[in-house]
Amino acid sequence: MRVPLFQSKDAYLAQPAVAAFCEFLAETISGIRSVRPPVHLLEEAGDEEILPHTLEEAFAGYQWRGEGFEENAQLLNEMQVTLRSSVAEANAELCLDAVSECLRWGLGHSAPYKRNMLWAEHNKAALPELLAMGTEAVEGDALEIECFRDAVRMNSGYTKVFSLLSEGSIMYDSRVAAALGLIVALFWQQVAGFEDSDFTLLAFPRVPHRAPRNRNASFWDVRMIAPDPAEFSRGYKSFPSTNNDSRKHAMANIVANWVLRDALNRSLSHDGRGALWCDTNDSLRRVEAALFMIGQEVPRFSSAN
Repeated sequence: MRVPLFQSKDAYLAQPAVAAFCEFLAETISGIRSVRPPVHLLEEAGDEEILPHTLEEAFAGYQWRGEGFEENAQLLNEMQVTLRSSVAEANAELCLDAVSECLRWGLGHSAPYKRNMLWAEHNKAALPELLAMGTEAVEGDALEIECFRDAVRMNSGYTKVFSLLSEGSIMYDSRVAAALGLIVALFWQQVAGFEDSDFTLLAFPRVPHRAPRNRNASFWDVRMIAPDPAEFSRGYKSFPSTNNDSRKHAMANIVANWVLRDALNRSLSHDGRGALWCDTNDSLRRVEAALFMIGQEVPRFSSAN
C-alpha cells in the first residue's frame, strides 16, 4: 500500500479512490451491493451457493469454534475486561494470562500460539507497557507504527489482543484480509475512472496463514474479475503480503480501521437502505464477523487453486 505518503487518516480518506471505495463498501454493508463475484466465475468454480450474497447474510451465519456471534461476543467481552484491567494496572502476571486466553481463543494450541506466547513470556515484565504502546498506535488517526519495528509484536494473533484493548480496531487476520481483497476487486471491476496507481492505495495486504489452501488472501487476483484481464499486470494488481512483519501488519490494520469506520458511518446515512443489521454499539465487530465469514470462502474462487 502507498499509504505512508498519507500519514493521517484524514489525508488518506480524502484521496478520491479511497473515498469512492469507502462509499462502495458502505453500499456493500447496507446490502445495496453484493459480495458475490460474477456468475461465470462462480459457475467455473462449481461453488455457486457457497458465498453469501450480502455481508448481512454472512454475519447471520457466523460461527467460530462451534459457537455463534453472541456466544463469542460474550467470551470476548469477558477477555476484554481482564486484558484492559491488567494493562491499566500494569499487572504483568494477569496480563500474560489474559493474552494467553485471547490467543488460545483465536489460534488454539497451534504453533503460532506457542510462538506468540514465547514473545509474551520473554517480555513479561514489560508486557502491559508494550501492549499499551501498541494499542495507542492501532486506534490512532495517524500512522505511528515505529513501536512495531522492534518493541511490539503484531500478527494474526496479536491483532486479536489489540482489538480487545482498543476502541475501534478490527481483528485483521487472513480471512478478514481476504474479504477486503474481494471487495476491492469488485470495486475495481465495477467503478470506473481510476488509474493503476490508485490501486496501491487499496491493496490491503494479505496475511500469511499456516493453511493457505483454505484461508489466505494471497490467492485473490484482481485480474480474475476484471472486465478485460489483459489490461491488468500482476505487478500492479496483486495484493502484497505482510510477510509476518509487525510494522506491515500494523499499517494494514490501522488503514483497514479507518476505511471500515468511515464506511460504517456512510452506510447508516443510506435512506431506507441503512445497515440496520449492524446499527448497534458493536457495529464494527459485526462487520468484522461478516468479513471473517466471507474470507473463509474467497480462496475457493481463486485461479491459484
